[in-house]
Amino acid sequence: ILQISQCGSAVSHSTNQTLCLVARTSQFCSVIYAKEITKASTEPGECSIEFQMREETRIDLRAPFGSLQPSFLPVYVTSDPKVTVSYFTCPSFAIMSRDYLGNCTTIHRVSLREEPYVKTHSLSSSLADISLIEHDPNDRLVVWAAARSRVMPELSTGFF
Repeated sequence: ILQISQCGSAVSHSTNQTLCLVARTSQFCSVIYAKEITKASTEPGECSIEFQMREETRIDLRAPFGSLQPSFLPVYVTSDPKVTVSYFTCPSFAIMSRDYLGNCTTIHRVSLREEPYVKTHSLSSSLADISLIEHDPNDRLVVWAAARSRVMPELSTGFF
């Protein structure tokens, strides 16, 4: 596991809480539900909290061998930890990925429903690489990206 991101706030059920986590590996991202269970009685030296981990789904952006579809490897994951997960809102996160040529100019937006819905956003070919993506703290539908241009401006000789 290379990165873990909390996807939404914890969902409480009486004394137990459930967290939705996104774990990024070098080849795919896994959506994991971690359920906190508080034990009623514990002996001295014994932990009073247990976690049950369950992999809900796996987001694999690699194309099958021999396929004509583009293939991607995850580089970075961002999610909005403030969103409240409920019956009406599903957890969502974004994956920045590297393509088979080594370019890092694609962002995948993932919404977790019965089946994960993945929307691919390929950014301008004038970008060399995206270095970072983050959710906007004020608007959960906005993802900010920091990138550098492939075209470098010419410096004038009179500047120095």
